[in-house]
Amino acid sequence: MNGGPLARIQDAFGWDGFPHALFYHARYALRFELDNDAQGAPVQLIRAMDRARLIASDAFAESVTLTAVISYYSDRKTARRVSAAFDRLAKIGFRESLRGSDRVPRNDEDHIAAFGVDLYRCWHGADFDKSDDAMTALLWAALTRDLSITPSTRCFSVHIVDFARKIVVHPYDDRGLDVVAPDRQTLRPLYERRNDWLLDHDRKAMDATFG
Repeated sequence: MNGGPLARIQDAFGWDGFPHALFYHARYALRFELDNDAQGAPVQLIRAMDRARLIASDAFAESVTLTAVISYYSDRKTARRVSAAFDRLAKIGFRESLRGSDRVPRNDEDHIAAFGVDLYRCWHGADFDKSDDAMTALLWAALTRDLSITPSTRCFSVHIVDFARKIVVHPYDDRGLDVVAPDRQTLRPLYERRNDWLLDHDRKAMDATFG
Protein backbone atom coordinates (compact mmCIF):
# COMPACT_ATOMS: atom_id res chain seq x y z
CA MET A 1 0.00 0.00 0.00
CA ASN A 2 1.51 3.33 -1.07
CA GLY A 3 1.07 5.98 1.63
CA GLY A 4 -0.84 5.84 4.89
CA PRO A 5 -4.62 5.48 4.87
CA LEU A 6 -5.29 9.07 5.96
CA ALA A 7 -3.20 10.54 3.14
CA ARG A 8 -4.95 8.33 0.61
CA ILE A 9 -8.40 9.25 1.94
CA GLN A 10 -7.51 12.94 1.77
CA ASP A 11 -6.19 12.62 -1.80
CA ALA A 12 -9.19 10.65 -3.08
CA PHE A 13 -12.08 12.15 -1.13
CA GLY A 14 -10.88 15.35 0.53
CA TRP A 15 -11.68 14.09 4.04
CA ASP A 16 -9.42 13.85 7.07
CA GLY A 17 -10.42 10.24 7.53
CA PHE A 18 -13.85 8.79 6.81
CA PRO A 19 -16.51 10.71 8.77
CA HIS A 20 -19.17 9.02 10.83
CA ALA A 21 -22.54 8.63 9.07
CA LEU A 22 -20.72 8.63 5.74
CA PHE A 23 -23.91 8.90 3.68
CA TYR A 24 -24.65 12.40 4.97
CA HIS A 25 -21.19 13.75 4.10
CA ALA A 26 -21.04 12.69 0.44
CA ARG A 27 -22.72 14.30 -2.54
CA TYR A 28 -23.27 10.95 -4.26
CA ALA A 29 -24.15 8.18 -1.84
CA LEU A 30 -26.60 5.36 -1.28
CA ARG A 31 -27.76 4.02 2.08
CA PHE A 32 -29.07 0.47 2.18
CA GLU A 33 -31.09 -1.38 4.76
CA LEU A 34 -29.54 -4.78 5.38
CA ASP A 35 -32.16 -6.05 7.82
CA ASN A 36 -35.07 -4.67 9.82
CA ASP A 37 -36.49 -7.92 11.17
CA ALA A 38 -36.50 -8.76 14.87
CA GLN A 39 -36.42 -12.54 14.40
CA GLY A 40 -33.12 -12.85 16.24
CA ALA A 41 -29.43 -12.48 15.55
CA PRO A 42 -28.76 -15.64 13.43
CA VAL A 43 -31.55 -15.00 10.90
CA GLN A 44 -30.82 -11.29 10.93
CA LEU A 45 -27.12 -11.82 10.25
CA ILE A 46 -27.67 -14.29 7.41
CA ARG A 47 -29.98 -11.86 5.62
CA ALA A 48 -27.65 -8.92 6.25
CA MET A 49 -24.61 -10.84 4.97
CA ASP A 50 -26.45 -11.92 1.82
CA ARG A 51 -27.47 -8.36 1.01
CA ALA A 52 -24.08 -6.87 1.89
CA ARG A 53 -22.22 -9.33 -0.34
CA LEU A 54 -24.49 -8.60 -3.29
CA ILE A 55 -24.24 -4.83 -2.86
CA ALA A 56 -20.45 -4.95 -2.52
CA SER A 57 -20.19 -7.24 -5.55
CA ASP A 58 -22.23 -4.77 -7.61
CA ALA A 59 -20.32 -1.73 -6.35
CA PHE A 60 -16.92 -3.29 -7.09
CA ALA A 61 -17.86 -5.17 -10.26
CA GLU A 62 -15.19 -3.35 -12.27
CA SER A 63 -12.58 -3.18 -9.50
CA VAL A 64 -9.40 -5.26 -9.31
CA THR A 65 -7.51 -4.08 -6.22
CA LEU A 66 -9.32 -2.95 -3.10
CA THR A 67 -8.19 -1.57 0.24
CA ALA A 68 -9.50 -2.47 3.66
CA VAL A 69 -9.40 0.59 5.92
CA ILE A 70 -9.77 -0.30 9.59
CA SER A 71 -10.30 2.36 12.25
CA TYR A 72 -10.90 2.31 15.98
CA TYR A 73 -10.52 4.41 19.11
CA SER A 74 -7.68 3.48 21.40
CA ASP A 75 -5.38 4.50 24.22
CA ARG A 76 -2.47 2.62 25.76
CA LYS A 77 -4.85 0.52 27.83
CA THR A 78 -6.69 -0.93 24.82
CA ALA A 79 -3.66 -2.02 22.75
CA ARG A 80 -3.98 -5.69 23.79
CA ARG A 81 -7.69 -5.76 22.90
CA VAL A 82 -7.01 -4.33 19.44
CA SER A 83 -4.21 -6.83 18.79
CA ALA A 84 -6.57 -9.67 19.70
CA ALA A 85 -9.19 -8.23 17.32
CA PHE A 86 -6.68 -8.26 14.45
CA ASP A 87 -5.87 -11.89 15.26
CA ARG A 88 -9.57 -12.75 15.11
CA LEU A 89 -9.91 -10.94 11.77
CA ALA A 90 -7.12 -13.12 10.36
CA LYS A 91 -8.85 -16.25 11.65
CA ILE A 92 -12.12 -15.11 10.07
CA GLY A 93 -10.32 -14.97 6.73
CA PHE A 94 -8.70 -11.57 6.11
CA ARG A 95 -4.97 -12.25 6.34
CA GLU A 96 -3.44 -9.19 4.69
CA SER A 97 -0.99 -7.24 6.82
CA LEU A 98 -2.48 -4.31 8.75
CA ARG A 99 0.80 -3.21 10.30
CA GLY A 100 1.39 0.38 11.31
CA SER A 101 -1.21 3.05 11.73
CA ASP A 102 -2.07 6.72 11.47
CA ARG A 103 -2.97 7.96 14.95
CA VAL A 104 -5.01 11.14 15.45
CA PRO A 105 -5.43 12.51 19.00
CA ARG A 106 -8.93 13.56 19.98
CA ASN A 107 -7.69 16.01 22.62
CA ASP A 108 -10.58 14.81 24.75
CA GLU A 109 -10.20 16.61 28.07
CA ASP A 110 -12.94 14.55 29.72
CA HIS A 111 -11.24 11.29 28.74
CA ILE A 112 -7.86 12.58 29.91
CA ALA A 113 -9.33 13.66 33.24
CA ALA A 114 -11.05 10.32 33.75
CA PHE A 115 -8.33 7.95 32.56
CA GLY A 116 -5.09 9.95 32.55
CA VAL A 117 -4.48 9.50 28.81
CA ASP A 118 -5.90 10.93 25.61
CA LEU A 119 -7.99 8.89 23.18
CA TYR A 120 -6.74 8.37 19.63
CA ARG A 121 -8.51 7.37 16.45
CA CYS A 122 -6.22 4.89 14.74
CA TRP A 123 -6.29 4.00 11.05
CA HIS A 124 -4.82 0.94 9.33
CA GLY A 125 -4.99 -0.03 5.68
CA ALA A 126 -4.24 -3.11 3.59
CA ASP A 127 -4.54 -3.56 -0.16
CA PHE A 128 -5.95 -6.87 -1.37
CA ASP A 129 -6.94 -8.48 -4.64
CA LYS A 130 -10.70 -8.67 -4.86
CA SER A 131 -11.86 -12.07 -3.66
CA ASP A 132 -14.99 -13.54 -2.15
CA ASP A 133 -13.14 -14.83 0.93
CA ALA A 134 -11.54 -11.50 1.83
CA MET A 135 -14.76 -9.59 1.21
CA THR A 136 -16.79 -12.02 3.29
CA ALA A 137 -14.33 -11.76 6.18
CA LEU A 138 -14.45 -7.96 6.18
CA LEU A 139 -18.24 -7.86 5.96
CA TRP A 140 -18.52 -10.40 8.78
CA ALA A 141 -16.22 -8.28 10.95
CA ALA A 142 -18.34 -5.19 10.33
CA LEU A 143 -21.76 -6.79 10.70
CA THR A 144 -21.04 -8.76 13.89
CA ARG A 145 -19.48 -5.94 15.89
CA ASP A 146 -22.70 -5.30 17.87
CA LEU A 147 -24.04 -8.86 17.93
CA SER A 148 -23.53 -11.63 20.48
CA ILE A 149 -22.01 -13.87 17.81
CA THR A 150 -18.49 -15.26 17.64
CA PRO A 151 -15.98 -14.91 16.17
CA SER A 152 -16.24 -11.13 16.20
CA THR A 153 -13.65 -8.37 16.15
CA ARG A 154 -15.94 -6.09 18.19
CA CYS A 155 -13.87 -2.95 18.39
CA PHE A 156 -13.32 -1.50 14.92
CA SER A 157 -15.00 0.04 11.90
CA VAL A 158 -14.48 -1.27 8.35
CA HIS A 159 -14.41 0.68 5.09
CA ILE A 160 -13.77 -1.20 1.83
CA VAL A 161 -12.33 1.15 -0.78
CA ASP A 162 -11.39 1.29 -4.44
CA PHE A 163 -9.12 4.32 -4.29
CA ALA A 164 -8.55 4.32 -8.06
CA ARG A 165 -12.30 4.61 -8.77
CA LYS A 166 -13.09 6.54 -5.56
CA ILE A 167 -15.73 4.10 -4.34
CA VAL A 168 -16.34 3.28 -0.67
CA VAL A 169 -18.51 0.54 0.82
CA HIS A 170 -19.09 1.02 4.54
CA PRO A 171 -21.22 -1.53 6.41
CA TYR A 172 -21.81 0.44 9.60
CA ASP A 173 -23.58 -2.37 11.49
CA ASP A 174 -25.80 -5.38 10.85
CA ARG A 175 -28.69 -3.12 9.81
CA GLY A 176 -27.20 -0.80 7.22
CA LEU A 177 -24.53 -0.08 4.63
CA ASP A 178 -23.40 3.06 2.79
CA VAL A 179 -21.89 3.25 -0.70
CA VAL A 180 -20.12 6.42 -1.88
CA ALA A 181 -18.87 7.20 -5.40
CA PRO A 182 -17.53 10.29 -7.21
CA ASP A 183 -20.49 10.84 -9.53
CA ARG A 184 -24.12 10.01 -10.27
CA GLN A 185 -23.32 7.74 -13.21
CA THR A 186 -21.24 5.36 -11.11
CA LEU A 187 -23.99 4.75 -8.54
CA ARG A 188 -27.13 4.90 -10.67
CA PRO A 189 -26.97 1.23 -11.81
CA LEU A 190 -26.71 0.16 -8.17
CA TYR A 191 -29.57 2.49 -7.24
CA GLU A 192 -31.75 0.86 -9.90
CA ARG A 193 -30.72 -2.74 -9.31
CA ARG A 194 -31.04 -2.74 -5.51
CA ASN A 195 -33.76 -0.12 -5.19
CA ASP A 196 -35.95 -2.25 -2.94
CA TRP A 197 -33.17 -2.32 -0.33
CA LEU A 198 -32.67 1.44 -0.04
CA LEU A 199 -33.33 2.78 3.45
CA ASP A 200 -36.78 4.35 3.40
CA HIS A 201 -35.77 7.08 5.85
CA ASP A 202 -33.38 8.55 3.24
CA ARG A 203 -35.14 7.38 0.09
CA LYS A 204 -36.48 10.83 -0.82
CA ALA A 205 -32.97 12.30 -0.95
CA MET A 206 -31.65 9.37 -3.00
CA ASP A 207 -34.57 9.54 -5.43
CA ALA A 208 -33.88 13.24 -5.97
CA THR A 209 -30.26 12.49 -6.87
CA PHE A 210 -30.53 9.24 -8.81
CA GLY A 211 -34.17 8.91 -9.88
